[in-house]
Amino acid sequence: MSNDFIRADRPERRRRRRRRYSEAVKPASQASYVVAIVSSLSIVYTIFIMVYSIIKAGEIGNVFGGLAFLFMIASAVSLFIGGREFRDQSRSQISRLVGLVIPAASVVIWIIIYGIGLVVN
Repeated sequence: MSNDFIRADRPERRRRRRRRYSEAVKPASQASYVVAIVSSLSIVYTIFIMVYSIIKAGEIGNVFGGLAFLFMIASAVSLFIGGREFRDQSRSQISRLVGLVIPAASVVIWIIIYGIGLVVN
């Protein structure tokens, strides 16, 4: 194989590279990040309330139970908003996934804990 054949092939490769189109960078979804933060706080509170409940032998105050219920509702609302934001194709995919996966995990955790509470009591 001669070097002339290799050199003749190079301009064709350059032309192919020029024809490629780059996709514009999509902006991040701020609402997805907000619902991810709210759901993350809900998960942290869930862990806190479980540890606190173990320390106090299940005798936690009404205030902690009320806050837990509010965090459970906030997780459900976050999942709804995250699902709505996930359909928005004009935002970056990673931010939309973060806004959907973290609230979904939070809701699943709360459902499991609530279900365990119904079965045990």
